[in-house]
Amino acid sequence: MSIDGNDRLLIDGFFEESMDVDPGPGEHWLTARGEIDGLLLMLNTDGEYLWSRQIGGPGRAVVAAATFDRDGHVIAAGHFKDEVDFNDAGPPDIHVSRGGYDPFLSRFSPDGEYEWTIPWGGPEEEDSTNFVVAHENGDVTVSGLFQGTVDFDPGEGVQELTAVGARDMYLLRLGCADECAQLRKHRAKGGAGQLKSKVVADAALGRVTVECTGASGPHRRRADLDAAGRGKVRLRRLAPGEYECAVTKLEDAAGASLCEGALLPRRVTVE
Repeated sequence: MSIDGNDRLLIDGFFEESMDVDPGPGEHWLTARGEIDGLLLMLNTDGEYLWSRQIGGPGRAVVAAATFDRDGHVIAAGHFKDEVDFNDAGPPDIHVSRGGYDPFLSRFSPDGEYEWTIPWGGPEEEDSTNFVVAHENGDVTVSGLFQGTVDFDPGEGVQELTAVGARDMYLLRLGCADECAQLRKHRAKGGAGQLKSKVVADAALGRVTVECTGASGPHRRRADLDAAGRGKVRLRRLAPGEYECAVTKLEDAAGASLCEGALLPRRVTVE
C-alpha cells in the first residue's frame, strides 16, 4: 500500500474468482481470468473508488508491491507464471514466463492507463519480486528471490547471477523507467482509410517510431520530434477495421535507442 501527495491510496495484491473492488455503495466487479490475477486498486484517502486494473490470463499473476514515481505514474512489481496479459483495458500485452514464476515491472499512468511491462527471470521454478521503490531521478529498484541462474538485464545485454543456495535474494536497479518516462502521451485517431497518431515526449529527444497492426499491416512509420517534443504520424491507404497502434521505439537526437517495446498502446477504428 502506498499514499501519494495527491491524497491517492494505492493497494496491490491478487484475487481469485470474482470480487467487488469498490468499497463504497457502488459496485465494480472484477473476474479473474486465471487461477490467480494480480490487482491494482486506487482509492482516495476517504476510501472512495477511483480505478482498478487486473493482470491475468491462463497463468497466474501476483502484484507484490506498488508505488508512485516522481510524475505520479504507478509502478507495479510482482511475478507471473505461464501466459499473462498485462493490459486488461486495451490491446493485449502478453508475456510468457521462461520458467515457473518470473518477476515483472509494469507502469501505469496516473489515471490507470497501461503503459509497459518489463519481465525477467530464469528457467527455474520460482523467481519473485517483493519490494519496489521509485527514485527521484526516475530509476526503479526492486528486490526479491531467485533460483539457479538468472539474467537480470531485461534488455539486450546479459547480467547473469547464480544462486549459491536453494534461493538467493537479489537487489536490482533499473534505469529504463526514467527513459520510458520521457514518453509522455500517445493519441491515435482513425478516419476514412487512414489514421493519425500524435506523440508527445521530452523536448530533448529526437525521434519516435509508431507501429499499427490490424486489418492490414503491420504499418510502421518514424517521426521527428519538434522543439516541444511533439511528433505526428499519418498512415494512409489502410483497409477498414480495427488497428492496435503503439510507440515501438524512442530515440535521442543522436539516434540512440532509449526505450523499445509496445509503449502506450491505443486501439483505433479505420472506416
